[in-house]
Amino acid sequence: MTTFEFDGPAVSLLERLRKRHGLSTRAEVLRRAITLLYVCVEAQQDGAKVYVKKNGEYKQLVVGNECSHCGAV
Repeated sequence: MTTFEFDGPAVSLLERLRKRHGLSTRAEVLRRAITLLYVCVEAQQDGAKVYVKKNGEYKQLVVGNECSHCGAV
């Protein structure tokens, strides 16, 4: 087993996500997040574009590339 340490804000975010999605542990949140990231990266490597919809508006997710807005990787 591998253990990780997270700072306070990260733990708070994991806890909020755990409660919001009715999960029993923060580890489940991390597993789901890693799986989602993997699916997005694989799709983009295959030439697909990944979008999220919020308030009726679609926004493209860019994973593993430089962000067109801020230049972050």
